[in-house]
Amino acid sequence: MQKSRLVFFMLTIVGVTTNIMADAMPASLLKWQKQNHIPAVSITIDNSNGTKSYYNGTIALNNTTKLQQQNYFQIGSISKTFTAAAILSLEQNGELNINDPLGKYLKGYPRWSKITLKQLLNMTSGIYNYTDALPIMSLSKAQQEKLYSADELVQIAYKHKDYFASGSNWKYSNTNYVLLGMVIEQVSKHNIGEYLPLTFFEPLELNYTQYVDNGFPSNVKPYLVHGYRDNKDVTDINLSSYDAAGAIISNSSDIAKWFRLLMSGQVLAKTQQQELTNTISIGEHKPKPISARFGLGVYEYTSAQYGKIWWYQGVTEGYVAFVGYVPQADVSFAIITNKRNSASVNYFMPDNQLMKTLIPQILKTQ
Repeated sequence: MQKSRLVFFMLTIVGVTTNIMADAMPASLLKWQKQNHIPAVSITIDNSNGTKSYYNGTIALNNTTKLQQQNYFQIGSISKTFTAAAILSLEQNGELNINDPLGKYLKGYPRWSKITLKQLLNMTSGIYNYTDALPIMSLSKAQQEKLYSADELVQIAYKHKDYFASGSNWKYSNTNYVLLGMVIEQVSKHNIGEYLPLTFFEPLELNYTQYVDNGFPSNVKPYLVHGYRDNKDVTDINLSSYDAAGAIISNSSDIAKWFRLLMSGQVLAKTQQQELTNTISIGEHKPKPISARFGLGVYEYTSAQYGKIWWYQGVTEGYVAFVGYVPQADVSFAIITNKRNSASVNYFMPDNQLMKTLIPQILKTQ
């Protein structure tokens, strides 16, 4: 594991405009933000020459405090990139093998005992996605803010029929990564909220990244950007309902830095890096690109316009985030927003019109 040698430059953008200079937030992203009424947007572009971060908006509606680097967003399923890397780091240390069956580590789910860790990682387990049966937005405020245990979430899935026999198909399931979080804790003898900082956050100096599955710490809450479902403030929903599948908060600079280090081979050993990036076809799962592929907690897509990109989009009830790495240019970028529109949450699919415009703009700045 190598520490980054990145130098940070921060530029704060005030107001929304599409008539911008080359040294400001990409025009297409500002235009999109205005059209979709997104209160706050942050983007970081990271390459070997350094890092540039841009911020637009305020930390809450009807608030004058401008978005800055020290503000946290929920990053949703981008958390899975850390969970996958944690499993691979344990394998790297000789503490497990991704071809091991789940039953070797967790005894409470006999129906799934022969499913391998790799099948959990690459979404071929066939296990039901518990979030489909946990309608957070329709629950009472008390239920939204309650502390869920990992087993409580997994039991929701265990009561449902599996989608298919493990290894025979692909289907996204958050349950897979909750189970992987439980394996991490079993093997490492650390709570995942301790293991991730010890293994990644602190060594890589990801100073604005925290795992928060039991409420927001008092020293963090004032800096958490408010999140909105349409125009309803949903900031206080407890991220324990996402657990290891999505309970991380961060900012765009940390996430861009993390993803470039991970995907350029600076976090994992060569064998584990090959496992991470060994992808399979996911078939047709709209709105994901038809040709998208999935590795171990990362998506792959190849565009005729800008070449290969590794990526992930993360969504919680009030936040949508994206991280991408273009190996041809050795550049990563992260976009984080604080509003989830009911009409569509798939803001940043790498083949949509926004990204077809934005990614070439990003690459031209390198």
